[in-house]
Amino acid sequence: MPEGQGLRARAHHLVGVAAPPDAYGVAPGADGIRRVLPRASRRSSAGVDEGTQSPARPVHPRQDLVRLRLAAELQQRQPEQQQQEQQKPGPSRPHMITQQPSDITVSQLFEAYYDCRRHKRNTASALDFEMVLENNLMDLLAELQAGTWMPGPATVFAITRPRPREVWAAQFRDRIVHHLVYRAINPLFEPAFIADSCACIKGRGTLYGAERLHRHLRSATENWSKPAFYLKADIANFFGSIRHADLFAMLARRIKDPTMLELCRKLVFQDVRRDAIVKDGAGTLALVPPHKSLFQALPGIGLPIGNLSSQFFANVYLDGLDQMIKRRLGMRHYVRYVDDMVLIHPESKALLSAAEAIRDHLSGIGLKLAEHKTFVAPVTKGVDFVGHVIRPHRRQGRPRTHRAALRRLMEIPAEDFMPSCNSYLGLFRHGGSRNQIIALARIALRRRHWVAADLTKVGARRIPTRRTEP
Repeated sequence: MPEGQGLRARAHHLVGVAAPPDAYGVAPGADGIRRVLPRASRRSSAGVDEGTQSPARPVHPRQDLVRLRLAAELQQRQPEQQQQEQQKPGPSRPHMITQQPSDITVSQLFEAYYDCRRHKRNTASALDFEMVLENNLMDLLAELQAGTWMPGPATVFAITRPRPREVWAAQFRDRIVHHLVYRAINPLFEPAFIADSCACIKGRGTLYGAERLHRHLRSATENWSKPAFYLKADIANFFGSIRHADLFAMLARRIKDPTMLELCRKLVFQDVRRDAIVKDGAGTLALVPPHKSLFQALPGIGLPIGNLSSQFFANVYLDGLDQMIKRRLGMRHYVRYVDDMVLIHPESKALLSAAEAIRDHLSGIGLKLAEHKTFVAPVTKGVDFVGHVIRPHRRQGRPRTHRAALRRLMEIPAEDFMPSCNSYLGLFRHGGSRNQIIALARIALRRRHWVAADLTKVGARRIPTRRTEP
């Protein structure tokens, strides 16, 4: 699909002519046929207009039925298309363009499914859904096309690292819809996001945010030759304070597709507390502060943590703040990762004025700053951001994260040590110091693993076997 085209253009690009599902529950279309055929047939070049098949491969009766219906549909629509082309208004004849609801196709649903199962294919929910994949997808497609789909009950549990918080896990079929909506509406919003907005944007993770901040620090201090100050700010209980009505109004300004707008409405106004499945065998939910729990939130306020849609909606909700800081305040050196933001300026008074402007803007959308995490300090003391501490001429991993990694590697079972150690080595190789990497390598040697000479990989030590005499 060419970049910049929306969901409606994409559906016609992939499928061509839209038609109702057949008796087997398969939506007609070239791509829809290829999705349900075996893998060998998917690589063939046969399409809707080509009726050729390899003589060694028998034609399935379902293919004949679908092609006959498509041929009849094309013959029926050809005079209508010619008549519409003749009735097109000329340059001197103004007309109104109205957005019609787009049809969700099989190809779009399969692409959303492939995105959803990436890195999660071995989970229990993904395996259960894949057991009867075609039936589950066709049932979901029928609900989406009929407009009867509603989010199912979510599973809630609590994590304790780095601090206690609730996590709401949607059902696998609902997560497919999250990816479907994200793929459709992301091209409408992402081009307008500033380059210093990170999280839930492809290629803009924690490493991107740290490198972006490092670049701003060097630019503001002219390669650490001049003094500068930074404002570190954090939003208090961000996801739990988002107002549904304000968020949906922001989405409706750009989404003109009624189908996708209706799906966004269901996701935004969903009450995840209704029929929620609580998993709290260890009693960790009691450790979550009451003001951070959605069970204690007021109606119409709060988004669940753990959904792709919530992460994307968070960027949309704070895009106005980014534009205000960049355009109205004129702050060139600014980076934000979800609700954590850093502003850099040569004068501390300018940063204090910017903090007041941020408070005023956040109060208009129901948010406020966490005052105990908001402060102004000189950049020479080091800036702690997204797990990295950036100081003049050097950058290292957060010491607290490094201590937690060492403690965990000392206590982890032997069968889980190697993948965990390699993961930490990759983390600190990108954003840590050499001393931190050496400390991880020493633990690996102490636990009888071999370490690569460049300190980038840990492997299991081979135990030589004794040869027995014949």
